[in-house]
Amino acid sequence: MAGARLPGTTEMVSAPSVFGTPGRRSRVARGFRAPVSLVLLAAGLALALENSWFRVLEAGTAAPLVGFSTSSTVSVRPGTETIFLGLYTPRVFGLTVTPECTAALPIAALLALAGVLTLTGRFPLARILFGLLAATSGIFAVNQFRITMIGWAAHTWGAAGYGWAHATVGSLVVLAGVSAAIVAFLAICGGGAFRSTRRALNPSTPAPPADPPDGAPKGR
Repeated sequence: MAGARLPGTTEMVSAPSVFGTPGRRSRVARGFRAPVSLVLLAAGLALALENSWFRVLEAGTAAPLVGFSTSSTVSVRPGTETIFLGLYTPRVFGLTVTPECTAALPIAALLALAGVLTLTGRFPLARILFGLLAATSGIFAVNQFRITMIGWAAHTWGAAGYGWAHATVGSLVVLAGVSAAIVAFLAICGGGAFRSTRRALNPSTPAPPADPPDGAPKGR
């Protein structure tokens, strides 16, 4: 398009003067990355230093799952990280989400990683944020499963069940879940790079259109 007529005038102006040049939009996109990166890094640090509110959230979310898996009455005192199982029975006990058992720390590390990748400018910001959302949701879900499993094992087999579910099986579940979440996050961030690697290994695969960098104009 050669030009655009502004409403109420007879002057013809070029499209770049209205929408901005690609270089200008690219500079704006790069400038937007710095505050986003700072927010992600600050959020990761804050979550690592103070996560009691997050553990309260985890306990409140896991309580219905624990109650369903054990078919027992459960309760969480408001503002605490402890789930009480087997209420009104001789087998009542409490399950506390401690700082060592929370998903806050791996999520904080993921926030910091996303902040660093955002600042480098090597990956599209939309991919980083989407990958962060998917990975943090996965880590949270895995830890909810772990808490539920520990509650079920402790309710079923007592202290022995709590011991192996917490120290052995639970640790393996979290390790596998966090590892998978990090791999998924990096795969989403570097989608274009992974496609390039597959094309290099299989030259017969047609090359799809590359993702435009932040601020670059998109074709029709």
